[in-house]
Amino acid sequence: MKNEIKKLAEEIYRAGVALDGSDFAHKSDHFERLAGELYKAGYRKIDGDTSDGYHTFNELYHHRAVLFTMICNQNKEIAWKSKKHSDGTMFDNMFIVGIETPVGQATYHYDIEPYWDYFNVKELDNAPLWDGHTAEQAIERIRLMADDAPIVCTKAEIYDTYVIGGFDLAETTD
Repeated sequence: MKNEIKKLAEEIYRAGVALDGSDFAHKSDHFERLAGELYKAGYRKIDGDTSDGYHTFNELYHHRAVLFTMICNQNKEIAWKSKKHSDGTMFDNMFIVGIETPVGQATYHYDIEPYWDYFNVKELDNAPLWDGHTAEQAIERIRLMADDAPIVCTKAEIYDTYVIGGFDLAETTD
């Protein structure tokens, strides 16, 4: 099965390079055929019902929402939610919720239904300007909020890595 998949992947790559969009209908037909072959080889559409054998993506997203609800609702003084990004845009039927940790923001987007009412935090017309954090940085910032969590990076690394919104770590002492 691995060899079949490898051959199909190579064929998809060659088709994309060789046809480079000049014959769109042919290219589309070719990819359609290859997608059918991948399905026959055991690949399935990945969606919210996809499971690792224990949980579906939908279950895991729900768990994340409930856990982040608890973090935000217990830290109302640094938490917020908004139906608009700082520039006034937003994904359809979604909102953004975040906390301002000592080393920067941690934010997530959720569907308005059912999650908007889970978060009992201040509602903003527009979310604060995004500080550029990645998903990895967001979860590390949340982890650092735990009282007994060891800091696994130096103050200089935090300063160099994160946009701190005016808080200058170089001026603090330990």
